[in-house]
Amino acid sequence: MTAAILPVRRNLQFHLPEDRISNWNAHGAHWTHFLNTLSIFFPAGERFFIQSIRNYRDQISDAELKKAVAAFIGQEAFHTREHEEYNEAMAKAGLGTEKMEKTVEELLANVTAGVAQTAATGRDRGARAPDGHDGRAGAGG
Repeated sequence: MTAAILPVRRNLQFHLPEDRISNWNAHGAHWTHFLNTLSIFFPAGERFFIQSIRNYRDQISDAELKKAVAAFIGQEAFHTREHEEYNEAMAKAGLGTEKMEKTVEELLANVTAGVAQTAATGRDRGARAPDGHDGRAGAGG
């Protein structure tokens, strides 16, 4: 398998002056706060994606796909770092990000627990529908 697009690790660093954290976007403070709010989701979300891929990385045998996975994890780690620094700047400015970040982490923990529970109960029931049918054509259940 050849990866169509290989992620590129770019160690970019953005140093937004802390005094601009509340109004840096050229379209006004409302756009700044909208984008600031999105940033709150990124660190926990990126760690979630990284861990999701790490859970299956050892099962990959294709060399190209292994390279793509390693590059993706590296890029997401760089991206996470930048959003963590950015979110720290928002917290220092008194924008109250800590509680919101904790909420995002709790939501993602519930998603992880829910996926694990669904997988476990699916196996326990033999992945059958409520009527006992296993979804295969011509199978009687």
